[in-house]
Amino acid sequence: MSLSEAIRARLREQILSGELAMGQRLTEQGVAEAMGTSAGPVREAFASLCYEGLLMSLPHRGTFVSSVSQEEARGAYEVRRRLEPYAFELASTRLSPEANAELDQLVAGLREAAARKDYNTMIGLDMRFHGIFYAQSGNPILAAVWPLLEGTIRKFVGVAGPQYSRDLDQLAQMHQDLLDNARKGDMKAVNRELANHGQDIWRHLPASGETSAVHNGG
Repeated sequence: MSLSEAIRARLREQILSGELAMGQRLTEQGVAEAMGTSAGPVREAFASLCYEGLLMSLPHRGTFVSSVSQEEARGAYEVRRRLEPYAFELASTRLSPEANAELDQLVAGLREAAARKDYNTMIGLDMRFHGIFYAQSGNPILAAVWPLLEGTIRKFVGVAGPQYSRDLDQLAQMHQDLLDNARKGDMKAVNRELANHGQDIWRHLPASGETSAVHNGG
């Protein structure tokens, strides 16, 4: 991993975890000083994150952590609803031993986080779980599209999630069921679970359907 890629990965996680808030202004010099590097690699990382939609560069104003509207999130969920069954179908027969081991670890992590009622940790583990199936699908287009979907969905869920209550133990068990059925090749059961998972947040959002978001640049 190059220095710019390492900076990108760190900033990406800070954005998706909410450590860097939506609307927050970032500067190349500020990030470079915080990470003990020069501005060049930070500039490259910024460009990559802007392409991914996690940062937005506004002329004469600077670079800001982008916001996610409910409309954008619904669009990402709709694309995911159509692509994810295909990713699971392809990956179910291609999962490497390393991927299988990581999936088991992720499910265990989900159970532990559910026991602690640690929803923020569960978001990251959930996204990683699904991302493995895109990466293991053998289809480079699916592998490339997942980071774009993840960025939109994870940021939105991070804001919307605290607005509703859910059974976190049930969420962890759903991932165990997904994994078991994928390994068995029971794609009907996988598709059923994926459909339920994809609609869960929309069923639990407030009746008004409104979720606050910070606009780019304030």
